[in-house]
Amino acid sequence: MANGRVRGIAIVFAIVLVALFLVGILPRLKVQRQLASQVKTATAALSIVAVTKAQRPTAPNTVLLPGTMEALHEAAIYARVSGYVRRWYADIGAPVRAGAILADIDVPELQQSVLQARAQLAQMQSALVLARANLERWRLLAADSAVTVQELQMMQQAYDAAEASVRAAEANLRGLISTLQYTQVRAPFNGIVTARNVEYGALITAAGASSAPLTAGGSQFTPATNVAAASLFRVAQTDTMRVYITVPQPYVASIRPGLSADLIVANLGNQSFRGTIVRTAGAVDPNTRTLLAEVDVPNPGRVLLPGMYTQLSITVQRVDAPLVIPSTALVNRASGPQVIELTPGANGRATVHLRSVQVARDYGSTLEIVSGLTDGALVATIGSQILADGQTVRIVTSTTNSTGVKAVASAKGGT
Repeated sequence: MANGRVRGIAIVFAIVLVALFLVGILPRLKVQRQLASQVKTATAALSIVAVTKAQRPTAPNTVLLPGTMEALHEAAIYARVSGYVRRWYADIGAPVRAGAILADIDVPELQQSVLQARAQLAQMQSALVLARANLERWRLLAADSAVTVQELQMMQQAYDAAEASVRAAEANLRGLISTLQYTQVRAPFNGIVTARNVEYGALITAAGASSAPLTAGGSQFTPATNVAAASLFRVAQTDTMRVYITVPQPYVASIRPGLSADLIVANLGNQSFRGTIVRTAGAVDPNTRTLLAEVDVPNPGRVLLPGMYTQLSITVQRVDAPLVIPSTALVNRASGPQVIELTPGANGRATVHLRSVQVARDYGSTLEIVSGLTDGALVATIGSQILADGQTVRIVTSTTNSTGVKAVASAKGGT
């Protein structure tokens, strides 16, 4: 009886142990099998790589170039004669017309020279009259053989010399009279006086003014700028402004006369003014690899001033534009810059190829590639991924193509 009870308790105890074993061990085995399956699946899966096409930009490209404004015409006005300033008529900022009198110069010595030249001309003319009368008498005498042929020739030479002296005196007088008109300093064209370097009584020479230059905000004692005394005035034509820009070599083939350019001035609230490229140098500077171009900008309101700093926005269609890829696609290695090109296969798979490339320009988010890739090549957008040459991967289209245009993302299946 007692033995049967012990056996029953032992059987129950064994059943409990088996149940506990099954409850504790079987879930663990199931989890282990699941983990092993996941590890096997992860080991067999292919790396997923986002790609984009290397393309040439088709949209017009906007180039922003710095420049400094200059007047369409600007001239330094010098005196042609020496003397003292009797009066000046135009100060800085004054608009003047072509031929307007800017100043009068008192030249008493030149006026006396004109009087002297007139007197010399009268003297030479009187001598010419006497020489003509003598020549006529000697001709009559020569006809009667009263004088020799040699004496007649000498009289003819005296008359020719007197006639030449009259012509020389006339030319001298005309030159002095022509010089006398320069006692009035005149504007060469329509414009604005940008500098006045003369004052009443200032001594003027043909080399310029001897007084200190007077500029905006200065005086003859405290000039605003340290400029050597030279020209009497400076006149600038500002109804049209010209801006010289240096165009980088990649855009040289796209720059031509007649192309529009928008001039932007920061201190005028980024106001835009439309200009036109009127001419180019026709040659690239070998030192800077840039092309000099001139842009003319109408300025009817005289808002633009010479010397202002400005930026010009030019929209051009690149000729033979290089390929463009995202900057994240570049891999910098000891052997040089490279990109990961992928050759598409079946079921969304692709083969990895490392390509050495030459970068032309870096725009921050994109790069220009001039060699190493073909048009339409697929490149990994994250070039820093650890991929080996010849490796097989899965590809997915990037949401942004190489030129910065959004594209629809599409993943291709297959493992």
